[in-house]
Amino acid sequence: MQAAGRMRQLGRGQTLRVVGWPDVTEKILAANALSNSSRNSSRSSITMVQLLQWVMSNTVDATLRGVTQWASQGLHFAVTKDAPERALQQDMLRPAVLYGSSRASRPVADVVADMINQQLRAAADSTGASAAVLAPEQQQLLGRIQQNAAVYGAGHHIAAGLGVDEECERELEREQEEEE
Repeated sequence: MQAAGRMRQLGRGQTLRVVGWPDVTEKILAANALSNSSRNSSRSSITMVQLLQWVMSNTVDATLRGVTQWASQGLHFAVTKDAPERALQQDMLRPAVLYGSSRASRPVADVVADMINQQLRAAADSTGASAAVLAPEQQQLLGRIQQNAAVYGAGHHIAAGLGVDEECERELEREQEEEE
């Protein structure tokens, strides 16, 4: 799609044909909420607008998944800044940790708030304290991460468990697609 957007003569002699597998066609039709009766007749004539709507929808979804990854990395930085003893991360390979939490759809800001609490607990555990003692600068960073996650994730929900990282998320998405 990026290369198509760079074609300078579209509509002035240049044309673009887009070919996709049947499963991709179904996803485009589903994303555009076409009824079953119009699906059969329009299977070979998906419009460029419908295709671009599907691409944009996928871009929004990928960006939302990126917000939690960005928050995770930012939180780790904020908690370990000037405290290298907190840099060691817990091994999260146990199935109960990876898959035990809820996979319900939740607001992005709530997921990030849970991630903050998880980071604070881990920081406290690494020092043996009952609560993590963070410098004002670190607390400010955590607050900014939470605020930005609320802004960039406003109005959007994602399915996320507390222990599942990005690769596990992709694996679970593939499994869900196969089940459908």
